[in-house]
Amino acid sequence: MISKTERRKLKRVLKNRYATDVLKVLTENQQFNKNGEPFSRAYISHVFNGLNECEAIENAILKVYEQRKIKVSKKKLRKAEILKK
Repeated sequence: MISKTERRKLKRVLKNRYATDVLKVLTENQQFNKNGEPFSRAYISHVFNGLNECEAIENAILKVYEQRKIKVSKKKLRKAEILKK
């Protein structure tokens, strides 16, 4: 389960529209709900907010967090290089 402090830290990087990316990661890993259908964005949001618990979704959220954090750091480095000139 994602705690309040973890959620704040994740939210700083994920910002909004993270559910779509989490859904893509889950689909790529062929992880679906008990009915064999993709998880809903609402359920992903509930897991993120700590209302529900699902290890597969939590792992996907962390994976998206890592991807976005790398993307943000690359953007900052590129910006710093450009502004140095």
